[in-house]
Amino acid sequence: MGIARNDAASSFYAGLRAEGQGNQVLAASLYEKALASSLGPVKEAARDKLVRFLTVSDPAFSADEKERSAKRILSLPDSEAMLACLARYTLGQYEDLAGPELAAGTELAASSWEKAVGFGAVFRRGGDGPGDDAFLSGLMDFVFAGTLDAPRVWLFEEWEECSDGFLPNAASALRGRLAVLRGDYGRAMNAFSTVLDEDPLLFLRYPALLGDLGRAFQYSNRQKEGVELFAQWADFLETGAGLGDGIFSIDERRARYVLFYFGGRIERQRQRFDEAAGLFSAALALAPDDEQADACIWYLLSLALNEP
Repeated sequence: MGIARNDAASSFYAGLRAEGQGNQVLAASLYEKALASSLGPVKEAARDKLVRFLTVSDPAFSADEKERSAKRILSLPDSEAMLACLARYTLGQYEDLAGPELAAGTELAASSWEKAVGFGAVFRRGGDGPGDDAFLSGLMDFVFAGTLDAPRVWLFEEWEECSDGFLPNAASALRGRLAVLRGDYGRAMNAFSTVLDEDPLLFLRYPALLGDLGRAFQYSNRQKEGVELFAQWADFLETGAGLGDGIFSIDERRARYVLFYFGGRIERQRQRFDEAAGLFSAALALAPDDEQADACIWYLLSLALNEP
C-alpha cells in the first residue's frame, strides 16, 4: 500500500531524525516517501536531500545503496526530471542522458543538475562526444559563466575521473576556482598560473572566472603582479592592442568592470588608498547593474571615511 500524501511530510521529518542518528540508508528511503508530499517545500527539501545522497561520496551511503535508491526513485509515478536524471546516471544509463541537447547545455536542460548530468554522461560514454564543438562551447559556458555551485563541483569531479587529460587549461582554471571557493588562495594562484601562461584569454571571456583570479591575487603574495596585470588587460580591452581575434569573444565592458573593481580591491589591500579610489570610480562608471554599482560605492565611501 502506497504512503498517503498526508503522511509524506512526517516521513521527511523522520528522515531528518534518521540522518541525525547516522542512518543514511533509512533516511534515504524516508526522503523517497516524502517526495509524495502535497506540500511543495517538503517535497523540494526531500528532493534536495536525495540529490546530495546520490552525488556526494559518503561511506555511510555506499554505491550499492545509491543504486537501490536510484531504482526506487525511477519507480515513482511522478519523479521530477532532475532527480530522474541523477537516478539514471547513478545506474549507468548514460545513453539516455547524453543527447546533444543536454550535452550542449541548451534550454532543454531545465536545471543546473540536468545540464551537469548531461555533460557527465558524455564523459562516461567516452568516444568522440567531448570533441564536438557544440559540446565544448556548452561545457565551457556552463563551468565558467556563473557561480561554482554543487552541480559544477560534482561535474568537475566526474571530469577529473573520466577526462584523461581532456582540456587541461580549463581543468587548471576549475581547480583554481575550487581553491578560491575553499579559501586556499596560494593553491588557486598555482592553478591559475598555468592558464595565465597558456590561455590568458580564458579569464577575459568569463567575468566570473576573472573575479576568482582577482580574489586569488588579492589574498595571495602576488598583489603587485595582479594589479599590474589587470591594468595592462584593461588597457588592452580599451585599445584592442595585443588581443588579436580573441577580443571578439569578450564582453569588453563587463571585463573592464571586473578588472577595475578587483584592481581597486587589491590596491585597498595594499593600503594604496588613492589608487584604489581611482579604480573603484572607473569600475562604477562601467557597473553592469545596481548591485555592482552599490559595491563600488560602498568601497568608495569606506575609503573616504577612513582617510587619515
